[in-house]
Amino acid sequence: ILLSLSVPAGRKGFGYLEQLVELYRQDPSRSLTKELYPEVGLANKTNGAGMERAVRGVIQTAWDQRNEALWRMYFTPSRSGMMPRPTNLAFIATLAEVLGREEERQA
Repeated sequence: ILLSLSVPAGRKGFGYLEQLVELYRQDPSRSLTKELYPEVGLANKTNGAGMERAVRGVIQTAWDQRNEALWRMYFTPSRSGMMPRPTNLAFIATLAEVLGREEERQA
């Protein structure tokens, strides 16, 4: 899914994003900034702020290079029909939800 959304695989933020989505899937009630960023940062020997910056960067790159029709499959446009760039949390939560639905469908 990440690759289809144009998330660049060669950047650090890609790996962080994979880990964040998996942790979020396990427990969506956990705080992204207070718990998940620091946990993934510690596991990758970096701090939460640097990790958040890397994740934001890959999401921005994916957004800039997006296939509009594909993104609309995953992210809901606003009432005006415009689709704002999703926040890190919205991006992670959406991916976690999509992966959960796919797992249920395959089970």
